[in-house]
Amino acid sequence: MVANSKRWVDDLVLCLYLPVVIVVGASISIPLWDWANAAGGDIAHELTRKGPARFTRRITMVLAFLLLPLALRALRWEGWRDSGWQHAAGISAARRDGLTGLIHGLIIMTILFATALIIGTRIWHISVTGGELALSTFTFLIGALVVGILEETIARGILFRLLIQRWRPISVIVIVSIVFAWLHFLAAEPTAYEAGPYLQRVSNVLVSSSTGFLRIPHAMVEMTNLALFSALLSLMYLKSGSIWLAAGFHAGVVYIKRLNGIVADSVKDHEQALFLGVSSDFTDGWFCAILLSLLIIWFIRKQKALSIHAA
Repeated sequence: MVANSKRWVDDLVLCLYLPVVIVVGASISIPLWDWANAAGGDIAHELTRKGPARFTRRITMVLAFLLLPLALRALRWEGWRDSGWQHAAGISAARRDGLTGLIHGLIIMTILFATALIIGTRIWHISVTGGELALSTFTFLIGALVVGILEETIARGILFRLLIQRWRPISVIVIVSIVFAWLHFLAAEPTAYEAGPYLQRVSNVLVSSSTGFLRIPHAMVEMTNLALFSALLSLMYLKSGSIWLAAGFHAGVVYIKRLNGIVADSVKDHEQALFLGVSSDFTDGWFCAILLSLLIIWFIRKQKALSIHAA
């Protein structure tokens, strides 16, 4: 009975974590925004120069970090060694998964990049010198590996891996993918911060933030791609049993995305812009969604084959 009660409390903490972070973050950011604008000075200017929506996002991220130990405690996290990096088949298999993931990430992004250049939704335009380009090919790779390792350690190695120990994996994949995509558009309009009763301003910011995707053209295709990307990385963890594969894939995607940003420009008015996408990560095009869907189908079939073989 005590164990069931504790499980119920932990589940409640996990379900309330994100809503509390968002609501309290908005509630705190409004008076802090007013104070920073009234105070003036270099520090206040640096905090507010990118607008109130970015200010609220920063406050919310700090709050999420401060409250994260509560969620990790509810998840029964046992420390950094409990982060999904251990591979059942040993370190050689783990490294092989990491390299395989990296190659897959590079391939899918190269296909998107090459297709965009051929069709014309992006055009060659190297915005740096030859020496800077050579240096960037190396520094971007290091940066991409860091991003892949850090983000997958937190997202898949800790949160996703521990969540599927509590709830059904398919439910966790769907919910996490939708939330992941939605959070990318969590930004309120500046008018929501205008003077008025405090509670009304908080309500305006929360409503404006939660519906931010409605104000962005073609947001649905971007949200679809982001959700599919999250689902694919989760399936990679389920297939391999560790986060090496997902971390490698994530790094490959980030690497080509960053290179794309300095060697090509978008042609936003191209007739195929919505299908192929014009941004450096191609999440604004349906072609990316098709490729991600095909990979997801392949991993699902692969997972079923492994399950049948194991049985």
